[in-house]
Amino acid sequence: MRPLTVLSGAALALFLTAQGAGAATSPDDPAVAPPGDSKTVTPPENFANATPPDAQAAFAEQGRAAGLTEEQITTLQNSANLYVFTMGGRQVALNKVVIEGKADVLIALPDEDAPRELSPETSLAASGCAGGKAAYKHFCAWRSPNFTGTSIDMYSCDRYPISLVGNGSWDNNQTKGTKARMYDKNGKLIYTTPPARSRDSSGDWTPVYSVRNC
Repeated sequence: MRPLTVLSGAALALFLTAQGAGAATSPDDPAVAPPGDSKTVTPPENFANATPPDAQAAFAEQGRAAGLTEEQITTLQNSANLYVFTMGGRQVALNKVVIEGKADVLIALPDEDAPRELSPETSLAASGCAGGKAAYKHFCAWRSPNFTGTSIDMYSCDRYPISLVGNGSWDNNQTKGTKARMYDKNGKLIYTTPPARSRDSSGDWTPVYSVRNC
């Protein structure tokens, strides 16, 4: 990387329009995801409620039980809202979103190398991106270089919206010879990975708006 069809065409168009709007955000806006997690600069009105408020309250209690601060809880919930809105699926823990049968997102705090284990649903050992390595038949994208930070585990052949920005990393451990393809905000192919197995410990996610992992 050198540079599910889960959203409808109209929804994806709205998302990409917001990404290219160029408006400024306020760090006090509860709908704004932490740096490195979002190309979206003006989230739609329903962004903050991508997960229902009652479920968010339960996840907040999960975070408090694990000793997280209110700021850390808000940071993780903001990111979860982002991934549910952009990728679809549902939030199953404070720091995990699942797109059933297709992909899992495990969310790390911005200053931490790996997601925390907050519940049985967030077992790192069960993740297809555990230990900074993609399991066989998986394509993993990480928010940060050297296979660290938030991970997006893509294990079903599909095209996935990518909201990551800045330098990150990826590992393609799909079946032998499989290539992943990365597209810009206009849907133009900008990079094709080498055949599996291949990986990149540092590359810029900013121009990448979607990935077809197969």
